[in-house]
Amino acid sequence: MKVRYLLLSLGFLSGCHLGGSGTPVAIEAPIPRGAPPRPASPVPDAADGLDRAADCIEKGDPAGAIAHLQRHLRQFPEQIMIRAYLAELLLKADRLAEAQDQYERFLAEAHAAEGPARKQVVHGHTRLMEIAQKRDDDYHERLHRGIGMVLLVRQLDEAGESDEPAFRERMLCKAATELGKASRLCPDEARPHWYLVEVWTKLAQPRPAEQALKQARSRAELMPLPPSEQRSLMLARK
Repeated sequence: MKVRYLLLSLGFLSGCHLGGSGTPVAIEAPIPRGAPPRPASPVPDAADGLDRAADCIEKGDPAGAIAHLQRHLRQFPEQIMIRAYLAELLLKADRLAEAQDQYERFLAEAHAAEGPARKQVVHGHTRLMEIAQKRDDDYHERLHRGIGMVLLVRQLDEAGESDEPAFRERMLCKAATELGKASRLCPDEARPHWYLVEVWTKLAQPRPAEQALKQARSRAELMPLPPSEQRSLMLARK
């Protein structure tokens, strides 16, 4: 499959701003009274930058593709599947800090999204774990490994595919180990504790779950969680 069709399959037009006629619109400042009419400006073409990125990939120029996708996302930042694709290119180019930033920005939106983006959250945390390994970042390696395991079990539960209780319990116990180590490496971080709430709840351990929730709440007051996780924590308080 050519890259341009892969980009199309990612749904890059889904985030375009549309006017009442269904065509993209641009917001411009009003023309001062008495000034000559402003010449018509071209409507930004969401597909143009993606086509150019696809051309670069097909020509073996990933650096050029990255530049086109970066410009595209500055114009259409809500197109999170394109951000995921950019993160993959940055990782393959060994631009680890930039790849980490793009994966984190993708996941901040994907956790609360539906459809293809939500299906990629486990992959996103796996990539962040791999980046942390390469950067000798023990905390984030353990954090994202633990989160990935929790989310995998969550997906199995939501799909009704948790027919292997031994596998499910094993995954949750491994997640508890990784998240526990992460919490000790960075004691002020709320995220390990927040995901431990889900681990202990799924393992039918109410006391550890309650303690983890208490720890997550106290730490999130000083260092808030990513937006979707922070909203879930606020709902848990109620």
